[in-house]
Amino acid sequence: MATLTTVPLLLLVLFLCPSFTLAWSQVELDLFDLVEEVNENFYDFLQITQDASAAEIRRSYRKLSLQYHPDKNRDDPNAAETFRKIGAVADILRNEETREMYNEVLLNGLPDWRQPVYYYRRVRKMSLIELSGLLLVVIIVGQLLYGWAQYAEKQLVLYDLRQKKEKKDRKLKGRKGPQQISQLDAEVLYHEALAKAALPHYSKLLPCVLVKKTLQYSFVLICILWSLTKSRKQQESKGGEEREEEQRIPSNKYSARSKRRHIKEKEEKEEEVDEGRTEERPDIKSDEDTSVGVSNGDIEDSADTPMSEEEKKRIEEEEEEKRRQEEEKEKRRAALLKEKERELEEELVQLEESIMEDEKSKRSKRSNKKAHSSKVKSPLADKSLEYQQEWKEEKEIATESKSVDPKGIAMDDGVDSQPWSQEQQKELENALKQYNKEESNRWELIASCVTGKTKDECIERYKELVELIRKKKSQ
Repeated sequence: MATLTTVPLLLLVLFLCPSFTLAWSQVELDLFDLVEEVNENFYDFLQITQDASAAEIRRSYRKLSLQYHPDKNRDDPNAAETFRKIGAVADILRNEETREMYNEVLLNGLPDWRQPVYYYRRVRKMSLIELSGLLLVVIIVGQLLYGWAQYAEKQLVLYDLRQKKEKKDRKLKGRKGPQQISQLDAEVLYHEALAKAALPHYSKLLPCVLVKKTLQYSFVLICILWSLTKSRKQQESKGGEEREEEQRIPSNKYSARSKRRHIKEKEEKEEEVDEGRTEERPDIKSDEDTSVGVSNGDIEDSADTPMSEEEKKRIEEEEEEKRRQEEEKEKRRAALLKEKERELEEELVQLEESIMEDEKSKRSKRSNKKAHSSKVKSPLADKSLEYQQEWKEEKEIATESKSVDPKGIAMDDGVDSQPWSQEQQKELENALKQYNKEESNRWELIASCVTGKTKDECIERYKELVELIRKKKSQ
């Protein structure tokens, strides 16, 4: 309470102090400072009389300035200071207005401690640290005075109450009940406690309060900074993990739009392969090239803009869906191959049964053996034999083509093409094993698996390999 009351009073006093000095101009304040600095009569300092003219003042100034010039008195450390004082005194005396002010100072002297300007001039010369110390001392003294004044006031009130109590005790003794006396005692005890609480204490002084609050807020600030630093480190470590996770993702990923288009085309392709459609499909390779080109363009466009967390999650889900579809595709393809193998085994079993029947019929009808054997052969046996022959030929082509130099075979029948590389040859072998002759668009699918080759080039290559293998067998 003392601090809150004393500080406004001191601020009010400091605010009103400059108003006391409004009668003094800045020129007069500078003149007072110069008089204190020179500490000598200006006329005696310039070696002139008090009624000297302006010409005499200029003449004396030129003489003294030449005498005390710093360039001519380099050995004297006070030459520069003396030269500055000579110039300032000459400026004061050359001006009639300032000369009259100085004459009044000579007559009346400088303002003493009884005038506010005296303190104002002292405060103007103080540094910031000195001014802060002075203000702190004034506040402490004001707090102490105010606190002791409050304490004295409380004690005075308590003294009056005690006097009243004693008078009432003397008057009402033996005539009043104990209830009124106890109420008066309670009031006296209350004021005694209030006076005791109002006793000034050093902990309520401004320096102690400042130190206490500074320590409290410093501790709070340190805790806040520590928590902020800890959270920042956690965010940086989390950001580093996210960047590492982003770096693990390949840079050539499809964008969301192109990826959905690509997955849709793959699903349509798988459905057509599984259902065994007979109609011809457009060139898949060209469609895939265009879709890849579009997706690459989308990737280039989307690479400039950072992806949000939702887009990353959506892309990861699409990739997971794609992997699952690929696995299902492989499973369906394996099941289809097993189904074909099972059908082929059934056909072979039927073929063996038909052969056994033929043998029985041959034993019964030895006379017309050749005619009967030609009639017994069923279309199913012919189909099975044809499948077996084609399977053997393709297997021989896939195995024998590994020993053939792809660049050593030239294309015939007017088909101009680049030489086949080892990688293209391997892709052709894998495609021949993967796609059988039951599929209507077999060669389109094979050409889509061989990079840089068209359908006609793949067919011509297959024919050349067949011819080459037949020549080797004939040799």
